[in-house]
Amino acid sequence: MKQWTTWLLGMTLGMLTACGGGGGGGGGLGNVTFNSISITPGNAETVGAVVIDSTDTVQGSTGGSNFLLGVTVGSTAASFSFAEFARQQLGRVQALAGLNGVTGVNFGTIDCTDNGFVRVSGFIADATGNTLTAGDSLQLDFVNCDEMGVILNGGFGMGIASASPDPFTGNETSIALTLDTSLNNFSANDGLVTVTAHGDMTLAIDDDGAGNVMLGLSGSSLAATDGTDTIKVTSYNYQIATTSIGNFTANISGTIGSSALDGSVSFQTTTDFTGNDFVANGNATAGDLLITSDLDNTSEILTAQPDGINVVILVDTDGDTIYETTIMTTWTALQAI
Repeated sequence: MKQWTTWLLGMTLGMLTACGGGGGGGGGLGNVTFNSISITPGNAETVGAVVIDSTDTVQGSTGGSNFLLGVTVGSTAASFSFAEFARQQLGRVQALAGLNGVTGVNFGTIDCTDNGFVRVSGFIADATGNTLTAGDSLQLDFVNCDEMGVILNGGFGMGIASASPDPFTGNETSIALTLDTSLNNFSANDGLVTVTAHGDMTLAIDDDGAGNVMLGLSGSSLAATDGTDTIKVTSYNYQIATTSIGNFTANISGTIGSSALDGSVSFQTTTDFTGNDFVANGNATAGDLLITSDLDNTSEILTAQPDGINVVILVDTDGDTIYETTIMTTWTALQAI
């Protein structure tokens, strides 16, 4: 599990350089459904890889799920940080609010750096536009918005549930922030591939400014596609805490459907993943992940090994919680599926 903080802190729109799995359409993401599948010795590694990939930024994993926590846009490895862009746009929104002298419902439009524009509406309590506080909300609707060669379209909404201090000044060192966000067929096209996402997520960050960070990403439903692979996570919750010396603790839960699986499975860490080299590789050295079929209760347990290299997968093929098959693999092998 690698570089989770990059997306969570940066809210970066991610895209894989290499995609795997079956095809998935970009339209009607909110209506995408996957049927639960059985877990067998034959698909256990792929199942584990898809779940791990939904929390990973490792290149070459299973397709569009890297949208959730990814860091790279396109094969050129150019990166687009939505947070930095949002910071810039919010600065302009604040200026519009101050200029208008109103808390606002419709702030107007903002030109993008290279081409296109963003329609901005919402509510900011501070009519001077100097401060963003809990209860403020914004809706950004992108229309062929060209930022750093990435074309953005669709809707992005955010509501500030809590914030200390104002998170978008650019001067904060420590921060505690909770954002409720929504994506409405939000897409990014880097000239090579288009990634589209639709759904909701709550982003929580608590950073003491000294290298100790607690991060969370949760929501009821989030779907994404790169035109080749489509995924959807529901009732999802990803939590991670990192320390200044690189130790980390992570727990995850939810249901994930993927065209790479041609179905869905449910997952939860029964023992938190932990490790001590978060920056270098993020591979867990302890922890258990239970993945279960909602179709027939077949399951697997993925257990990190102390060397941070190997992984043991136990497979229950008949739903009786007796694990008949043992598979020895590695984090590298799972990340390469």
